[in-house]
Amino acid sequence: MSQPYHALQQLLNRIDADATPAGVHGLWCGRMAAGDRAQDNDWWSYTLRFAGSVNAIEDNLQAAFKAVYGYAEAALTQDNMSFQPWLPEDAVECALRVAALADWCRGFVEGLTSVLGSGLSSCSADVQEILQDLMDIGEVDPEVDGDEQDERELLELTEFVKVAALNVLQELTVAKKNAAPEKKTLH
Repeated sequence: MSQPYHALQQLLNRIDADATPAGVHGLWCGRMAAGDRAQDNDWWSYTLRFAGSVNAIEDNLQAAFKAVYGYAEAALTQDNMSFQPWLPEDAVECALRVAALADWCRGFVEGLTSVLGSGLSSCSADVQEILQDLMDIGEVDPEVDGDEQDERELLELTEFVKVAALNVLQELTVAKKNAAPEKKTLH
């Protein structure tokens, strides 16, 4: 994929994380789709726990994570459909990219669940169906041959995941923001 994926990989390596960049990106996107943003230390503590890091990180390292997060937030919230799940580049073995997509989906569901908790049950049937689909993709067997058909199916699945995440974002945050009543000012 892109430079943010590699930057996040390097940061996760520096903290000896167990999580993949795809999983952490999925986590961030799930939390953002639920309306949460990285504005306090709880967000970063959750990210570090998800990544399997038990130690606090230095301020400069946290600043680097925040910078990479900024790319994720901008891509997810832009209206130009430029958002993509962060996955290894196409030159990487197909099975590893399938595993990364599964990690991304598990991270997304984890992020959404961590913010909404039991509130997920009150989400629309469409959102619940999407979550079930993402959970199913999160359990996909990454053992593939990597032939042309596997590549085509991975591409289609990645596009499905992209659209699914954007639909959840639209329904949970953008639609609510647009429906919020205007604040009246006193003159």
